Amino acid sequence: MGKIFRRSGKIMLALILAGVMVFSPSRSALAADGQAQTASYRTVNEVFDWGTATTKVIVDLGKKVDQNSVALDTFKVHVVRTENRANTMILGDKEGDRKITKVYVANKDGNAATSGNYVVIEMEVGPDVSLASPINYDLTTNLNGWVKCDYTITQQKDITSNSGTISGLVVNTYTGDIKPIVDEFKTGQATYDNITLHYASYAPAKDANKHPLVIWLHGMGEGGTDGLLPITGNKADNFASKEMQAYFGGAYVLAPQAPTFWMDGFNGFGDGTSKYENALMSLIKDYVASNKDIDTSRIYIGGDSNGGYMTMVMARDYTDYFAAAFPTCEALKDTLIKDSDIEKMKNLPIWFTAAKTDTTVPVNDYVVPTYNRLVKAGAKNTHLSLFDKVVDTTGLYKKADGSPYEYMGHWSWIYVYNNQCTDTINGKNTTIMEWLASQAKVKSTSYSTVTEVQDWGPAITKVIINLGQKVDQGLIATDTFKVHVVRTENRPNTPILGAAEGDRKVVRAYVSDKDGNAVPSGNYAALEMEIGPDLALGSPMNYSLTSGLNGWITSNYTITEQRDIITSDQVIRGLVGNVYAGGTSGLLDKFATSQATYDNVTLHYASFAPAKDSKKHPLVIWLHGGGEGGSDGLLPIAGNKAVNFASTDIQAYFNGAYVLAPQAPTYWMDGLNGKADGTSKYEAALMSLIKEYVGNNKDIDTSRIYIGGDSNGGYMTLLMARDYTDYFAAAFPTCEGLKDTLISDSDIQKLKNLPIWFTAAKTDTVLPPSIYAVPTYDRLVKAGAKDVHFTYFDKVLDTTGLYKKADGTPYEYSGHWSWIYVYNNQCVDTIKGKSTTIMEWLASKTISKTVPVTPTQPTNTIPNQTSTTPNTTTPSTSQTSTTAISTTSPQTGDTAPIVPLAMLMVASVAGGAIVLRRKDVKQQ
Repeated sequence: MGKIFRRSGKIMLALILAGVMVFSPSRSALAADGQAQTASYRTVNEVFDWGTATTKVIVDLGKKVDQNSVALDTFKVHVVRTENRANTMILGDKEGDRKITKVYVANKDGNAATSGNYVVIEMEVGPDVSLASPINYDLTTNLNGWVKCDYTITQQKDITSNSGTISGLVVNTYTGDIKPIVDEFKTGQATYDNITLHYASYAPAKDANKHPLVIWLHGMGEGGTDGLLPITGNKADNFASKEMQAYFGGAYVLAPQAPTFWMDGFNGFGDGTSKYENALMSLIKDYVASNKDIDTSRIYIGGDSNGGYMTMVMARDYTDYFAAAFPTCEALKDTLIKDSDIEKMKNLPIWFTAAKTDTTVPVNDYVVPTYNRLVKAGAKNTHLSLFDKVVDTTGLYKKADGSPYEYMGHWSWIYVYNNQCTDTINGKNTTIMEWLASQAKVKSTSYSTVTEVQDWGPAITKVIINLGQKVDQGLIATDTFKVHVVRTENRPNTPILGAAEGDRKVVRAYVSDKDGNAVPSGNYAALEMEIGPDLALGSPMNYSLTSGLNGWITSNYTITEQRDIITSDQVIRGLVGNVYAGGTSGLLDKFATSQATYDNVTLHYASFAPAKDSKKHPLVIWLHGGGEGGSDGLLPIAGNKAVNFASTDIQAYFNGAYVLAPQAPTYWMDGLNGKADGTSKYEAALMSLIKEYVGNNKDIDTSRIYIGGDSNGGYMTLLMARDYTDYFAAAFPTCEGLKDTLISDSDIQKLKNLPIWFTAAKTDTVLPPSIYAVPTYDRLVKAGAKDVHFTYFDKVLDTTGLYKKADGTPYEYSGHWSWIYVYNNQCVDTIKGKSTTIMEWLASKTISKTVPVTPTQPTNTIPNQTSTTPNTTTPSTSQTSTTAISTTSPQTGDTAPIVPLAMLMVASVAGGAIVLRRKDVKQQ
């Protein structure tokens, strides 16, 4: 019986096993030839705007089938979702059939093929399709976690192909998953002071370049000990996508994970601190140190919600470490941010993102007031993308009414991951990733300026920035740098006339030497900037309406690199020229300044000396206008273009001439008994200075001392010519301010023997020639003056061709500015049948007993510059342009001593910006 029982038992066991093999869920299928085939599946998990979803199963059939052998109804896909964490309920559906949307034959990687051993089954996903999610949110811990998803793929129809038929397939053997993009990340962990931080990281392909680092700090749900959660709980993995990486030329991505929440503070939740802050900073620094090709000038930090809170904390406490921050729906309450924090953070480029419908972190308590405070504090690179709500932008998900699916208002991070935050920056619509990739931590460098005196006054024409290394010509363009200037008055209670701050337009850029000269390769970049009579930003000088005097202002430049400079072996990025290293001032630098005191009157002055040789040289004395008085000896030659007397062109007429430009403490027209009374309280001191200067320079030819001046200085020129007639070889007063009624007949008799050249314009309303130069000239001619000339212009126009009005006609200056024609040697008369300029004439004058040169025209007329017949009673014109006077032209201070004329000046100034200023001086 025992043998029979044992034999019967074996038979029963065999029958049971056979039954199990036939009727139980199987990894095999019977083909037409009766041979068993092994079957298994893998899942594909992709991260979407709402989180991770299982989009496909890839079924390994174990046998090759043809492309058209499978269809939507070939298989049924069933899933059971199980929580691995104790006492945690599944949110949404726990179990059910997945809706199949597409089926095709594929290779082992899931790519469609004409034939293969695999079938891909694509399934419906969406923000409300919970069956597709391999992640579940724990309402108790507020943390996400992976769930166990057991799939069963059951064959519903036979698969028939050339290789046979597959029937009855039931696949439940899981062999792994594929996570596109996520699989390119590595996970790791590091411990600092007993705090262990897990993290995910992505590294770009290795090359010879430096690469930026993007740090992303997860929201509340992604804390814990699984380094993948911070990049899969929502779409943070997208920072490693090809589209995003292209903006950075390849970027590292680091996604640290808080053990609990970033907002766990030392004194409470969200108290403005984080107990993980030190560990996080240590992890970042270690990661950077371990990857030598990370560009430390381009480390960016961002995060959403809880991670937005931590982003703000890190930006506050490590402001100088990061190149930019991009907090999203950030949770650091504005009331926890001190004014001193705002002052620190205002200089850090920041882009905020949020939505008005966010009820988790209401924008009016968090991001909006913080953004406003930063802007009010002067932040120049702070942006806010504030969306009305958060909606699907793919077009795939809609509400019942057909409008876009709407997410929670807190989910504004969707717009960041998809690079859909935009702002207009420098006139261009710019996305948040374009902006982020362009930010680089400031690398301070030095700059110098070049100042040149133009017809209207001094202008800073060029900045020269130190690149710190050699660069080839051609690598610098006009858009490589942005040039910003802040102009500050040094005198109390003196407003800046014209723009006080703004960006200068770069018109030319090139590699240069330290002096700004173009070279094939060099360590400097020269940036030439737009200048003009109405461009106040270029002027280093300002006119005071109260004192009537010009003065130097402080011009602080910031030259910011906008575009990478890519050399053969490295990239120059993030340069900011903000350290002033001095400057050059062209002809101004050839002058020396000094001062002398006579009877308690101190006169400052500028002087130029020609090269020493064995010859005697003439002396040209120039007396400034009303705006250039004071105690700065450079003002008389920089307030307008008097510096040009030292130019090569002018000096050539004299074979080298001394130039002396004395400065009145106030105005030359300050008389002994009142303003412009025909005397000057500075006359004796001025003559003493001239004589002492001549005495100290033995090679001055005392028979060739010339005196000239404009406006206020024209007044003084006539006084000196009147009272020291025999001392000077010639005088050349311009728009002169000595009223004809103050000149006696005896003065005329003295002056008629002195060579004099007057210059004025008919449109001069400050010192109308009809009561100044014209009657005086007529009286001299009538008295028998043989060497007196008058260039009388219709108006004062630009003659360089550079500055025009809107209609294309030459720019018109104030009619008082006829000195422009003198400085540029554009006053002309016909003398002895030859067209002679004022400088040719002046250089020919010498004190002697010879008969003075006589004009070929009648002595009772004024020579006409355009060779038209002069009127015998009024000076003739030398220009015929009909251009209107610009009310925005720079002003002069020449009228300050005369109250009625001062009123005219104020009225003139009210129409536009006064741009008389200086260049490289007093920069900081």
